[in-house]
Amino acid sequence: MKKNHKTVLSLALGAAALASMTLASPMQTVNASEARYQQTIEFEDAANYDSAGDSRIESSQFGNYSGSGYLYLTSGWGDVSFSVPHDGEYTITIASNADSYKENYLYLDETDAGKLTTEGNGWQEYTSTYYLSEGSHKFGVSADWGYTALDYVKIESVSANDSKAPDETDDTQSAVQQNPASSSQSGNRYEFEHANRFEQNGKNRIEDTVFSGYSGDGYLYLESGWGEVQFTVPSDGTYKLTIVTNADTYKENYLYLDDNSAGTLKTSGNRWESYTQTVYLSAGTHKYGVSTGWGYTALDYVTVEAQGSQPSPSEPVTPSGNGMYVSNGRLYNAYGKEFVMRGVNVAHAWYPGETQTSINAIADRGANCVRIVLADGTQWGKTPRSEVEQIISWCEARGLVCILEVHDHTGFDDVNRLNTAVNYWLEIKDLLNAHQNYVILNIANEWLGTWNNGSTWTSAYQSAIRTLRNAGIGNVIMVDTSGYGQETSTCISNSQKVVSADSTGNTMISIHMYSVAGKDSQTVTNNINSMVSTGVCFCIGEFGDWQNGGDVDETTIMRLCTDKNIGYAAWSWKGNGGIDTSLDMANDWQGSSLTNWGNYVFYADGIGIRDTARSAY
Repeated sequence: MKKNHKTVLSLALGAAALASMTLASPMQTVNASEARYQQTIEFEDAANYDSAGDSRIESSQFGNYSGSGYLYLTSGWGDVSFSVPHDGEYTITIASNADSYKENYLYLDETDAGKLTTEGNGWQEYTSTYYLSEGSHKFGVSADWGYTALDYVKIESVSANDSKAPDETDDTQSAVQQNPASSSQSGNRYEFEHANRFEQNGKNRIEDTVFSGYSGDGYLYLESGWGEVQFTVPSDGTYKLTIVTNADTYKENYLYLDDNSAGTLKTSGNRWESYTQTVYLSAGTHKYGVSTGWGYTALDYVTVEAQGSQPSPSEPVTPSGNGMYVSNGRLYNAYGKEFVMRGVNVAHAWYPGETQTSINAIADRGANCVRIVLADGTQWGKTPRSEVEQIISWCEARGLVCILEVHDHTGFDDVNRLNTAVNYWLEIKDLLNAHQNYVILNIANEWLGTWNNGSTWTSAYQSAIRTLRNAGIGNVIMVDTSGYGQETSTCISNSQKVVSADSTGNTMISIHMYSVAGKDSQTVTNNINSMVSTGVCFCIGEFGDWQNGGDVDETTIMRLCTDKNIGYAAWSWKGNGGIDTSLDMANDWQGSSLTNWGNYVFYADGIGIRDTARSAY
């Protein structure tokens, strides 16, 4: 049985961005001309935590922390103390990490300050705004699920000394966050109270009394049913959607975009907070809203902000560069824009009559590449040049990068079989060279099934790469690792030697993550981090959520690929048989409906193809 997938929130700040931040000094900063106060306090420096359990200061489990370490809170509590110079509003930001999704509780002085949700496998920041009186305060975390790393707390003044205290008679507003954008606008803002689009069931209503600090004239208080805003975008492209909500306690509801699910909306409670996701929108009118799960949530507004125009998938830009290339461990398009694969495998060699339909359906769902199964005639009927040319044209017409691979030699150890695949590419080298902007050459699928034979893998692929380059093939080359694509130790140890055989430097590695390389969170994390440390460009060329009776941690695969800008291509659109039937992503070739696996790959919040794919051109 296919397992249930936990919905994953997209984060406003990814691990890579957090790792590159320049953090404020742990000293306070006050700008005299603006009366601006800022202080950053490291948890390891504060060293104030419940010592009764196993909580501790450490630095080994997670990297990219600031300072000299972090507080690993397994149970109990941990906090930092600070002083502010005057009454007023302050933002308080806390950075946390964990090995998987965790929920804990925040407190400010002796008052509950809401819920801290930590997505896991990446440092993330959570920011709230509070009214603080002059003097000393403490801010910390009380463990619920525990086992969470706490890096630092940053306190910044929002306004000068004339900030006014909230109305003390309004007991619903103690320690309530001011709407994060009540005095400024980013992109086009759509107020729920102005849209006035919600289910008329006698419970939902436009109001302004339960919570203060909203923008506009009020908000939609959604008890049950649905509420939405409508907006129009002028062109196809990627847009950032931000929704601002509040509630009396923690709530979970469901987001939708047009007629599609857009994930879970989690509202911590007792503060206005924003949730942001990035989506691809076609030109025209759209609706974005909330369908209740728990309900009883205040919806303030939605902002829509263009993230840079993109060509319509049906009208791709014709690149003018010299082809895709690899540099400093990253893949780039012909113009020098980094390209991160978000794609699907397509079984052309076995179902050639369904390939065009599949490519169009995958493009319609928002992918930016496809990996195409071809055959050189050794095991299956040879894919003729004319079909390869058609496949490339179909991909280019939809703006998809086309990864071509020969599948006949899966699991075989004979070097002559690898050379047979090389000869297939040499036969169509002029066709490949004519499409270097879109075509990546994946020499052979999962050649060398035997494990612990790194020297053969290395020398055979060094020779294959030199042969292809000496013949004048200029496309980016992709090499699958050994052990049916899952022996990561081979590529971790030898990938630098393999890619160095390429005189152009344009070779990358592909790992396939199933029930061995992708069996659990720790294995996935170790494999990906180890490959990153090699400095070699790589991707996850295949992965599933299950294989041969073994589980695969697809969530960690997709989350780490998102955090670290690593490409992935899921296996596979349709056509699997026997024990692998559950790896079909679509219920029909047209993609009119998706399987659970397909839905997760495309629509998992913040890590799926819909939220993370950017077209190559």
